[in-house]
Amino acid sequence: MLLDQLLKARPSAIILDIACCFGNDIRKAVADGWPVENALASDISKEFWDQGHELFKSTPETFSVGFVDGDALSSSLIEPREPFYSPPLSPRPTDLRTLVSLTPLQGHISVIHASSFFHLFDEEKQLALAKQLASLTNRRYMLVIVKCFVTRPKPGRIYGMEPSSGEELSKLKLD
Repeated sequence: MLLDQLLKARPSAIILDIACCFGNDIRKAVADGWPVENALASDISKEFWDQGHELFKSTPETFSVGFVDGDALSSSLIEPREPFYSPPLSPRPTDLRTLVSLTPLQGHISVIHASSFFHLFDEEKQLALAKQLASLTNRRYMLVIVKCFVTRPKPGRIYGMEPSSGEELSKLKLD
């Protein structure tokens, strides 16, 4: 499994579940062995995260994954910048639970999980989102998991890429 191999090679690797909603997937990653102190979740509203605690009968103390609320397209959550091609000069934040934005993590995240998320945006915003998320990773040590990517035969109001466009986006150089 790729995540197991990554953790063996980089025990302090950070996983981010963006647009996490109730946190189902980050909870699964932690249950499968990802260190809770290296796991982070984010969504546009903390209300979803709080409802996840209700749903799973947990609290911030019993499930201590960090959470940052905000709009993934907003510079207040992720400051726009070019992707990293070498290790960042800034130190890795030690306590992910204290973060109020994702900007301090730029260049430090190894895994980004984006599930059922990109299809909510038109093509232009999807590209902007991909660039924002790319700034969080270090191109030498990254894995991006897009669990569900909605496509359509023709682009429409809710932007669904043609299958070939989705393949093109996955191969796109973001610089």
